[in-house]
Amino acid sequence: MLIEEAPYLIDDKAFEKCEGKSLKEQFAIQIDGVRKALGIDSMEDVEMLVDVFYGFEEKLRAEEAKIDKEELERIAEAGEEE
Repeated sequence: MLIEEAPYLIDDKAFEKCEGKSLKEQFAIQIDGVRKALGIDSMEDVEMLVDVFYGFEEKLRAEEAKIDKEELERIAEAGEEE
């Protein structure tokens, strides 16, 4: 996700290294660039970042579900009034 949404975290040298490499190698180079840009030095840091993303995703889904429920309730109420 960070590679797609925040490519500015990857320096130009990393992109240059990607030229002529397989997709798997490009991914590894880009991930390493993101890791360095964010100052992630250990597996513990990686796990913390993953936890943050999963926590955000869960919160976002809960908020979307709440909005959907409220919208359905409004539609049902509007239907009852007619």
